[in-house]
Amino acid sequence: MTTDDDDPVAVTYSDPRGGTRTVRHAALASVELTLDRPANRELVLSSGRGAYEYGTRQGMPGIEPQPLPEG
Repeated sequence: MTTDDDDPVAVTYSDPRGGTRTVRHAALASVELTLDRPANRELVLSSGRGAYEYGTRQGMPGIEPQPLPEG
């Protein structure tokens, strides 16, 4: 999964289990998936039209979360 540095945005959400979770979104990402199949038949699938989202309770070094709009 790859994105251009200008594409993603990070926001902070309330975690239903308590605390907060930082989530990084990119509406457009390049995706590559490699499948290892029996008999050493590897299959590689790729697309430049994927979406990306990564969430964590840990901080994301170098990424400053943006505030969500009110309402």
